[in-house]
Amino acid sequence: MKKRYMYLLFVLLFVLSSSISFAAEKVYTMEKICATQPMIKITKIVTSKEETKITIVFENTTDSKTWARIYPPGHAMAFYITDVKNTNKYYLLDSENIAIAPTKTDIYPGTSLEFTLIFEAIPTTMKNFHLVEGTLPSEGMTTWYFSNIKLQ
Repeated sequence: MKKRYMYLLFVLLFVLSSSISFAAEKVYTMEKICATQPMIKITKIVTSKEETKITIVFENTTDSKTWARIYPPGHAMAFYITDVKNTNKYYLLDSENIAIAPTKTDIYPGTSLEFTLIFEAIPTTMKNFHLVEGTLPSEGMTTWYFSNIKLQ
């Protein structure tokens, strides 16, 4: 009988701990177009106490092959999140399914690339921010910029 109660207690604790971890994670779906490159859009943002994940889709609507890559965490050209007042930055920690410079991921005509950028956790009170692709090293380069991303 004692084993049965211990088993039930274990199951109850497991269920409660699972629901608590899911409750701390918020998922936002959207179609936020990049201000500097209209073939690129944010489709999902997941926030938690540990990190902020932003899923991006690059859809090649041209007739020729193109490519995408990001710069590694810590690089001057690496993505970061900033609040709308540009007073706080939340830095890139990792990424999934995209090449890291100097390597490139090819995107063929009519296909798309979905990838995820993983950042430091943003405050739960932050509901509006910008996603910026680093600092330009030279004139004539174009970076990806998403302005006024709203979490709702």
